[in-house]
Amino acid sequence: MLTDQSLKNDWDVLIGHFLGVDHCGHRYGPQHFAMKQKLNQMNKVVQDVIDSLDDDTMLIVFGDHGMDPVGNHGGESVDEIESTIFMYSKTPYFGRLDDSVYDITNAGKNYRKINQIDLVPTMSFLLGMPIPFNSLGSPIDEVFLGLNNNNYEQLAKLDHITSGQIQSFRQKTPSLANNEEINDMFSELSNEWLKTISNNNNNEIEKTDAFKEYILKSRKYQSVSLEECKNLWARFDLLSISIGIIITFVALLLLIIYSKLIPSVVVAQLNPQFLSSTVALLFVYGIIFASFCNVIKPEGLPLTWGLLLATAIAIVNGILAPVMNRFSVPWLIAQVQENLIQNGWTYFALVIILLHSVIFTSNSFIIWEDKIVTFWLSTFGFCAVFKSFQKKDMADKLIGVYHSSIFIILTRLASTIRYCREEQGEKCQSNFNFSFWSVGLLYITAYLLPLIINYFYKITSSYEGAASLWISKTLRSLMFLIAIMWTLEYVEQDSFINENYSIPHDSLKSIRITIARIVIGASLIAGTIGWSMGPLCIRLDVTKPEATETTDSSSGNTNNSAKIP
Repeated sequence: MLTDQSLKNDWDVLIGHFLGVDHCGHRYGPQHFAMKQKLNQMNKVVQDVIDSLDDDTMLIVFGDHGMDPVGNHGGESVDEIESTIFMYSKTPYFGRLDDSVYDITNAGKNYRKINQIDLVPTMSFLLGMPIPFNSLGSPIDEVFLGLNNNNYEQLAKLDHITSGQIQSFRQKTPSLANNEEINDMFSELSNEWLKTISNNNNNEIEKTDAFKEYILKSRKYQSVSLEECKNLWARFDLLSISIGIIITFVALLLLIIYSKLIPSVVVAQLNPQFLSSTVALLFVYGIIFASFCNVIKPEGLPLTWGLLLATAIAIVNGILAPVMNRFSVPWLIAQVQENLIQNGWTYFALVIILLHSVIFTSNSFIIWEDKIVTFWLSTFGFCAVFKSFQKKDMADKLIGVYHSSIFIILTRLASTIRYCREEQGEKCQSNFNFSFWSVGLLYITAYLLPLIINYFYKITSSYEGAASLWISKTLRSLMFLIAIMWTLEYVEQDSFINENYSIPHDSLKSIRITIARIVIGASLIAGTIGWSMGPLCIRLDVTKPEATETTDSSSGNTNNSAKIP
C-alpha cells in the first residue's frame, strides 16, 4: 500500500504488527545469533518503509515491551518494562527539549522517558481526533514544540485539552470523582488557564514563560491523576480474596471428609444424594444470588461473579447436607483422631502444608519461595534421619538413614540449579542454562535412573511382572527420546554449529514435535491404561506350614487344619 500509487490515498493510518522479535526472544533469548538475524531483518523492513514514505507521512516505530536476559517478559525488571519509540518524518517537523534530558551516559539510564499511554493523546492530536475517554496519557512534547523548540502556546493548549479529558473521566468514574484534593487541583488549573490566555502582555518571553508555567502545572495534575488510578487499580480485592480462601478451605475439608472419614461403603450409597442435592441447590442459590445482584446491585459483585459464587456454595452445601444428615459432628471429630491423624508425621505434613500456604500472604516469602521450600524439605529429611535412629532393627535403621540422607543430598543438589526472579536482584545468580554438558547428562540419566529404580524396587520384591517392561524398557526408551529431543534443540540453538554447518531447522523442528507427541502419548495414554489394567508388580511367597492335628473332645473326631501366613 505504501508503494502502490493507486492505493496511496485509500488510507490515513496504516498499522503493521511484527511478532518476529517477540517470538525469537521467547525461543532463543536476546543474546542468540538468531536475534541478530531477526533484528537485521526488521531493520531492513523499517528502512524499506522509510524509503517509500512521502513528505506528508509520519512513521512511528515502537515496542510494546522489552525482555529479560532469557527472552521472557511480564515482570517488573527494567529490561522487561522498557522499550523504544522512533518517530520519523521526511519533512522536518519535530522539536527538541534541552540537551540535558537526552543523556546517553551510563547506558542511557537517565535518558528521557515517556509512558506508552502518552501515544494515545499524541496520535489523537496528530490525526485531529478526540482523545479516547479513558486515556490518561500526556502529549509528547517534541511532537508539538515546533522546529524552533518554542511553540509552547500550542503545547499548552493541548495540555489543557488533555487535562480536561482526564477530569471528565474522573468525574464519571465513581471511585475517582470524590477526591476533593485532585478536584481542587483541576479548579486551580482551569483558573490558571483563563488567566494565561487572557494575558494581554505583548512581551513574547513573558507569554512563553506563562505557557511553560501552565504546562508544568497541567503535567503535575495529570501525573497525580495517573498515580491515583494506579493506586486504585492495584488494590487487592480483600472481599474476593477472603471468599476464595474460605471456599478453598471448606472444599479441602469436604475432600478430607469424603476420602478419609466416611466409610467407603457409605460413600457409594451417598454419591446419588450428593448429585441430586447439588443440582437442586444450584437452582436455589442461583435464583437467590441472581435476584440479589440484579436488585441490590452490590459494588464489586456483578451478576457473573454472583452466579459463580452461588455455584461454589451450592456444591459445598450439596455435599455437606447428606453427610450431616447421616453423621453427627462428634462422630466426625472422632473419625479424625482415628483415621486421619495417626502419628506425628501427619501433624508434620499438615504444618508444612499450612506454612507453604502462608507464603502467599507475604511478598517477601513469595520472592524467596525457592529458599523456603528447600529449607522445609531439608527439615523433613533431617527429621526422617532422626526418626530412623529410633528403629530397633539395625537393617531398618540403616535403610532409613540411607534413604533420608539421599533425600537431603538430592534436595540440596536440586537447589543449586537456580532460575532467579528479578526481585531477588544481585542476591541470586541464575545458572539454569542450556549447555553441551546438560544435554550429555540427559543420556547418562536415561541409563542410570531405571537401574536405580530397579535396585530400590527389588528390595521390597516390587520389581516383578510388567515392572521390567515399564521401567527397564519403556521408561528408559522414553528418557532417551527426551534426550534426543533436547539434543536437536541444542543443535538448533548453538551458534558455532549454525555458523559452520547448514542446519535444516524445519526438519529438526518436525522431528522434535513428533518425539514430544510420542512421549506424551506413551506417558499419558499407554502408561495410564497399563497402570489401571495391569497386575501389581509385587511378588508374594505363600507358604503352607505342616498340618497340625487337633482332636474334637466332644465328638472324638480328628481335624487337620493349616494356616497360611
